[in-house]
Amino acid sequence: MKSLFWLCYRRDNRLLGVVILEADTLLEARMFAALDGIDQLSEFSEGYELSAHHAAMVTANLVGRMLSPDEAGRLMAWIESESTRKEVPIADHLRRRALE
Repeated sequence: MKSLFWLCYRRDNRLLGVVILEADTLLEARMFAALDGIDQLSEFSEGYELSAHHAAMVTANLVGRMLSPDEAGRLMAWIESESTRKEVPIADHLRRRALE
């Protein structure tokens, strides 16, 4: 079963956006983003595998495209609030600091 990966991309030392892709590994997700041009030739800065719980919160229309920093921030805020409400721990690396 494939996982969802959260990939952050930068341009001119600023967050360009986030790509969420389904893949077996982080490396494979980065490769798909590059081959499909989703990364917009920007610099990969960091990436994380989403837990099954957090991946279930990501709707299909958010997968496979570059999310703007605002879109990614709203998604992460929603994931954080739902995780808190359901008392599901969220990894520190997934908190909104990855969007700075």
